[in-house]
Amino acid sequence: MKIKTLSLTIILTVSIALAYSQAPTIKWQKTLGGTKDDSLVSIIPTSDGGFIVSGYSNSDISGNKTQNSIGGTVDYWIVKLSRSGAVQWDKTFGGIRIDRDPFVITTLDGGYLVGGTSDSDTSATKSEEEINDSYDFWVIKLDANGNKQWDNTIGGIQLDALVSMIQRSDGSYMLGGYSYTRGDDRAYDKSDPNRGSSLWPDYWLLKLTLNGQKIKWNKVYGGKNEDLMTSMKATRDGGYVLGGYSYSDADYEKTEPFLNNNDYWIVKVDKDGNKLWDKVYGGNLSDYLTSLAVTADGGCILGGYSNSPISFNKTEAFKGITDYWLVKIDSSRNVQWDRTLGGTLGDYLSSVQQTADGGYIVGGTSNSNNSTTKTENSKGAQDYWIMKLDAQGQELWDKTIGGSKTDKLSVITEISAGEYIIGGTSNSPISGDKTDNAIGGTGQNDYWIVRLTSRTGGAAKESAEPQSLNTITKSNNIEVRKLAMQATPNPTTGLVNVNYSATENTKLTLLVYDNSGKTIIKTTLPAGKNVYQLDLTKQARGTYYALLSSSNSSVTRIIVKQ
Repeated sequence: MKIKTLSLTIILTVSIALAYSQAPTIKWQKTLGGTKDDSLVSIIPTSDGGFIVSGYSNSDISGNKTQNSIGGTVDYWIVKLSRSGAVQWDKTFGGIRIDRDPFVITTLDGGYLVGGTSDSDTSATKSEEEINDSYDFWVIKLDANGNKQWDNTIGGIQLDALVSMIQRSDGSYMLGGYSYTRGDDRAYDKSDPNRGSSLWPDYWLLKLTLNGQKIKWNKVYGGKNEDLMTSMKATRDGGYVLGGYSYSDADYEKTEPFLNNNDYWIVKVDKDGNKLWDKVYGGNLSDYLTSLAVTADGGCILGGYSNSPISFNKTEAFKGITDYWLVKIDSSRNVQWDRTLGGTLGDYLSSVQQTADGGYIVGGTSNSNNSTTKTENSKGAQDYWIMKLDAQGQELWDKTIGGSKTDKLSVITEISAGEYIIGGTSNSPISGDKTDNAIGGTGQNDYWIVRLTSRTGGAAKESAEPQSLNTITKSNNIEVRKLAMQATPNPTTGLVNVNYSATENTKLTLLVYDNSGKTIIKTTLPAGKNVYQLDLTKQARGTYYALLSSSNSSVTRIIVKQ
């Protein structure tokens, strides 16, 4: 069967529109933990359709945890899940003291890089000393099965906290976070001094070699007071946008004064860390940026929480104690729109992402009932609260997910059109939306992961792929899929390894479309089991659709370029 570009574009457009027209339902959920406290930090999709989860734990062997706590405090705890949420393996990494807040990214070789903050000495799985009895960046390279390949401890003589990592197309790594090392302390791994006193942090960015053992350069950005970085993303020109919040007046790298208390502060740098521009966004009270994403038009979506009234960049009144506050800026850093979203109590945004339809998925934690922009009541002390917005920031739907106690969302990610994976920390028993008891009993936290779908039949078996994106129908019967395809890393900064297999002995066609349906790549591939390297380096950031087809089968994967 010949697949025409026009007909495929229509199918994709209709399928995506339907996927976003309604609030999603729970496809499956998973509670992970031991008998003590386990707190989730991140969850991302993997090339096999599963997920890699990271967080920190002080649980010994119990529940889903197969290794004891190392130092009696908290350790990194990494869990690999299948596409249906089954545990495939878990690993505990740490020293004899505190190792916490790890997040994870996929790497070009099919493995993972885990990074967080540690004050452990050389012990157990940690191969280097802490620096001057303070918290440092601690990164660990894992292979595809979670086995440690190397680790590196990086820091100055004061506290340093890692918040973001990116692997470049050449294999090197960018690490971003914040540092308190004093201005007169050019010591250890930090060669650029602090801008203020040791009481206040600055943004700190550094580049590691492929093997993670050498710092190629490091840069500090800040004013004389508090500048705390919370997010970093790669940009289409090969540079980076750094985001966080600031209480500094105009000084050093900060060219605009704070508006009143903390504001969002965005810094754009080139590939070598040279500052290109910076910009402040805020109201006249407190505004805390927690997440940002680069958008397909070359701008950014900025997300956090705020208690500012209408003032300065904030055009809508606050709803409650704190609200979600989103700011859309264009490539020239002009504000296109901002939205204040929340109920009458506390709403704290932790994650924002642009979706395949050009809109946005937003997630965080709320204890508000049905009020103002929140359409459902609280189910416990705190709940996951997610919201879908269109490209202009208007609400399409919102959903409250939780049990009878405390459920705090860390991250939400779109994994295909209308399908999402969300993860956070919960101590709720079976109640509300939660179908598993807390593993450690009353008051103990666990990882809580929920997969959502907006597609009809989303509660069916996990093996049933969405028809509009992954199968071709004939006489209303779904054919047996004869093709398989995965893409890694995904999200990507440019190069993608397309791993595919075909049982049919025929040539295959790979088509790649942008979000408007335009064909940007068309190539013929041999049958069998092979790897094709897809180069999106020169393409704009956004969502792409890779369609692999034979004479009577096809499979599509969504690829996100950061």
